[in-house]
Amino acid sequence: MLCKKCGSTMNEGSTVCGACGNTAIPQPAQPSAQPTYQQPPQPNYQQQYAQPPQPTYQQPPQSAQSSLPISIQRIILTVLAFLGMMATFMSWMIVSASASAFGFSYSTDVESIKGSTGDGWLTFGVFVIILAVSAIGNWKKPLGKAKFVCCGFGVLNAVIAIAIYSYYANNTNELVRFSGDVFSARVDVSMGAGIWLVILTSIGIAITSFIKK
Repeated sequence: MLCKKCGSTMNEGSTVCGACGNTAIPQPAQPSAQPTYQQPPQPNYQQQYAQPPQPTYQQPPQSAQSSLPISIQRIILTVLAFLGMMATFMSWMIVSASASAFGFSYSTDVESIKGSTGDGWLTFGVFVIILAVSAIGNWKKPLGKAKFVCCGFGVLNAVIAIAIYSYYANNTNELVRFSGDVFSARVDVSMGAGIWLVILTSIGIAITSFIKK
């Protein structure tokens, strides 16, 4: 109960205020105001994290050797050996005759000798060996120690072709020749396209053997 005069709290059932002596009808005490609580702000636990940059991987450049489906060295050796084999059936030596009499001269090609008619089969066999050696193994890789075999046979073939031509040219020029005061005649031997092709392809094989692709 509260006193209407001084507002003091009076005992329950008492009509006289013990503080000021006022007589009053006791009033029920008003409940004190309940304190209000404010919820503290919640901390922000959502932190922003910067996403680390993703590493980029670049494929290393492939070499020419691995990118090619077949070895360049083997291709060239095969082509050269095949051309050398075909040269056996071409003209190796051209026999020409010349004559002169009374101040007049005359010359003509008498015969064209192919390699397949004689010693040309020697170089043909060597080319077959080179072709077989270049075909052995993995065609994606160049020749290993076998390149020395191809190189040696290439040099050998060129020497054989030159020796064959020199032999026939020298013997023909020495045996078939006539010279006189009025009349003279001779037979000459020149290199044909076939033997030139044998020599050039053989040298090309010797050089190509050391290509590293």
